Formats: sequence, structure tokens, C-alpha cells
Amino acid sequence: VAARAEVAAMAEEAARAEVAARAEEAARAEEAARLEALARTRAEAAEAAEATSLMRGALQTWAHRCRRRGPSEASPTAYSATSYSAAVTRTNTPASAPPLIPTSPTDAG
Repeated sequence: VAARAEVAAMAEEAARAEVAARAEEAARAEEAARLEALARTRAEAAEAAEATSLMRGALQTWAHRCRRRGPSEASPTAYSATSYSAAVTRTNTPASAPPLIPTSPTDAG
């Protein structure tokens, strides 16, 4: 009877240890998923900040060029915001990706 009680106590202890190990493993997996999501969010934020910075620089360059040019030096549409923005977008878009918003009939395909 004592041996049976001892075996039952050992089995119960083993079951508790297994449950604790599974809980710890689940907690580690959850933490890994959380850290992965955090890293992905940070990468997306960094990419968005870089894109914003590039566009801001391009628009500042465009504005600077517009201020320096007189109306007699070029046609009125030579430095329009739309054409310059479209050129910057085409320059910064991989060749495999289509333009996000067609800006001319040739972009629309």
C-alpha cells in the first residue's frame, strides 16, 4: 500500500512537472511571437520614416528649383508638383512594382 502511494505521488509529481514545462514552453513561444511582431512593427516604422524623409527631400529640392527659375526660363509645367512627384515615385519604385496611382495615360497602361 505504501509503495502504491509512493508510485502515485511520483506520477502526480511527474504530471505537475510536465504541465509546468508545457506552460513554460507556451510562454516562451508567446514571447518569441511578441518580439517578432515588435521587430516587424519597428522595421515598418523605419521604412515609413525613410520614405517620408526621401519625399520631403525631393519636394524641398523641387520647391528650391521652382523658386530659382524665372517664368521665362521654362514652360509652366516643367516643374509641376504632380510631374515631379510622379518622377520621384517612379525613381523610388522597384521595376517589378506597378505605380501606386497612375499619373498619366502611359502610367495607367
